[in-house]
Amino acid sequence: MYMDQERPRPPAARWLQPNPVPFWGTRIFRWNLILCSLLLSIAAIWMLVIDPKMAEKARAEDLKNAAAMKYTPRDPASKEPREVRFDGMLDKVGDDVSPDVRNEPYRYLVKYLATVDPERLAKQAKDVDYKLLMEKPEEARGLTVRLNLMYWATPSGPVRLDPPVGGVETVTRAYFAPSSVAANQVYIIDFVVPIPAIERETYAVLDAVFLRRVSYERDVAGNRTEFHQAPLFLARTIAKVQEARTPGTFRFMPVAILMGVGLFGFLTVLTLKGWMAARSRGPVPRRIPD
Repeated sequence: MYMDQERPRPPAARWLQPNPVPFWGTRIFRWNLILCSLLLSIAAIWMLVIDPKMAEKARAEDLKNAAAMKYTPRDPASKEPREVRFDGMLDKVGDDVSPDVRNEPYRYLVKYLATVDPERLAKQAKDVDYKLLMEKPEEARGLTVRLNLMYWATPSGPVRLDPPVGGVETVTRAYFAPSSVAANQVYIIDFVVPIPAIERETYAVLDAVFLRRVSYERDVAGNRTEFHQAPLFLARTIAKVQEARTPGTFRFMPVAILMGVGLFGFLTVLTLKGWMAARSRGPVPRRIPD
């Protein structure tokens, strides 16, 4: 038996009552609409204004640095003597020989690279065109060249030097190319320090000394061989760098993070709103014994 039957009961819980106002007309919907509009506006400003300016600034800086490192060949009509590099030890180097020739100039560079400071190489490095290396190797011989290339392959393990020179007992040969599209422009580089494990088609930056243009034969399909030429460098170390990322993976990453945070905040507010509405229900009628 219930007491006070004539007493009006408290209203049912708010979350059980029909809501006369649709969700799109509530305050929470309007606040979240404002928040989403703000996020989309920031994303549009970033993609259309800020990001292009940042890309243009970075490009201008790269062009400035490249121009400062660009090697200018000597004018053939100039009467000035040619620059002497490595005390003339490379003057007798011949081109179009096998890459496996490791004569006295080769050993001289191995000894030099085994003891030189990498920072000194970085200061001396120049940007040299592939065309100059192939057409006028005598002009670039002995230059320290800054190479930004794609690692392609290491055909074999370390090759022993007999006898060792400058404390170096082995050299490791690796093949590089500007990109997978320009794989016909091969760079042959011998390292005096064992190179770290590196995945194929990974871009790397290194400072290497140009020695000569070499000639070799390469097997192709159909049991045929082709004659190729390539520049041969000697280097000390290699710096592994990340593969160039596409715009979708890093240029608009802040925008994606911002949108994700906004969506998370939207869902959090809706969850808290429902939880608070469920806890705000009226008192439940109590049954009093007779």
